[in-house]
Amino acid sequence: MWRSLRCQVSAPQPQSARERLRRSWYGFDELAKQAAKETENKLGLRMTAAHRAALDELVASGELALDVASLVQQAYEAAVYHVWRSNAPITCYLPAFVDYQPSSASVLVEQSEILEELARQGSVDPDTLAKARAALEHDMAFYALSDAQTPALYERLMQGQ
Repeated sequence: MWRSLRCQVSAPQPQSARERLRRSWYGFDELAKQAAKETENKLGLRMTAAHRAALDELVASGELALDVASLVQQAYEAAVYHVWRSNAPITCYLPAFVDYQPSSASVLVEQSEILEELARQGSVDPDTLAKARAALEHDMAFYALSDAQTPALYERLMQGQ
């Protein structure tokens, strides 16, 4: 029976701790691609562990001080988290429905009365007064919508029309 052999060519793994450390900083493109496919940060955890292991070797050999290694690890973990979080298909925000309906018509009536008092005093510019009256009329018209019209208007607003 004849078996075909498949050649697999892979890049040689870096041997020194410094080379592995350097290579770990170049892995963010792969992390971004992987993060776009899943909501768990498994690759990021592996990358962080490999980075820590390389730093530990450098500390053990005396090439790097422990406090410096800790700071480098913190920076790397922050970078891994940033790349993962920026590309993962998740959100931490809950969708919120905005209620555009005024809570009570009495608020609009009170605003209208205050506006008319200011108009009688003559202390409001006529253009400003006209804009305020138009806004109040707009709000009153919205409040006067029927139970069937209000959801239809909300739907149009949500669709950006």
